[in-house]
Amino acid sequence: MVAISVFFTISLALATRWLPLALCQELPDSMTLGTDGPADQEVTGFHINHVGLNVRNLTASKEFYGTVLGMRHIITIQYTPSYSLTYMGFAQGGRNGTGFQTGAELLAQKNNVDGQIKLFYFSDSENALPASTKQTNTFANIGLVVPDVQAAQDWFERHGVKIIKRIGETIVPADSPLANATNIGPASTSDAAQRDAVVLGLITTDFENILFLEDPDGRCYETLRSTAVNGGLAQSDQTYTARQPAQTASKAAERDVVSRQSRDRDIEVHESFCSRQIKLSYRARYSNPLLN
Repeated sequence: MVAISVFFTISLALATRWLPLALCQELPDSMTLGTDGPADQEVTGFHINHVGLNVRNLTASKEFYGTVLGMRHIITIQYTPSYSLTYMGFAQGGRNGTGFQTGAELLAQKNNVDGQIKLFYFSDSENALPASTKQTNTFANIGLVVPDVQAAQDWFERHGVKIIKRIGETIVPADSPLANATNIGPASTSDAAQRDAVVLGLITTDFENILFLEDPDGRCYETLRSTAVNGGLAQSDQTYTARQPAQTASKAAERDVVSRQSRDRDIEVHESFCSRQIKLSYRARYSNPLLN
């Protein structure tokens, strides 16, 4: 009897967690839900392993990807005195080094994991390598997921990272680095009305809560809040604060307010998509005192 009770309790918990999202049918006109079926079995095992980046300053790039983003140096191959290739990646026991792995352990799994960066460095290059934030090209941005976007913004600012759109900002000037990176800059369109329409569209997709920054070579990084933790919530501020003991209580309180406001916005967005029954389920999950 106890086993049956436990089974139904777990089933109800899973239903409460996933059904509000799975059953939402009414999306805004600007969104098209994917309808692809299973991929061909011939591509089983395919995955994006790494992104290769040309860099102008290897030392600065390793500092950014290592110290600021928390990636670990896996291996550097020096092909000639002026040309090298450096692999960096996150420890697979946890994000940003929370599960430590040596360089040898990371190298052993190099071809089996995702999200790695490969830095191509040619010290004698005669190419200025214009970044997409300066000149629109086929590269737009790399997506970074963090537990707390406000805390991440504070971290980046303390490390001197160039931020091109802060949390809360919704304006994208025509000649801004973000406009260039997202293909709506001067080189892409002279039609201000069309560009403004794109920006208005962006605002409908939580654009206000997304942070954009540049790496040392001017590449654009889009920074998003994780959503698959604690049943759809971002990782708690308490967990993040525990890894930042030097932060003051006031800072933690400020982040808590931002996190709760963001959570409330999430609820409002999902409620606009869902039926009344699903609204109640979604509200019930967020009213759980363990999640507040």
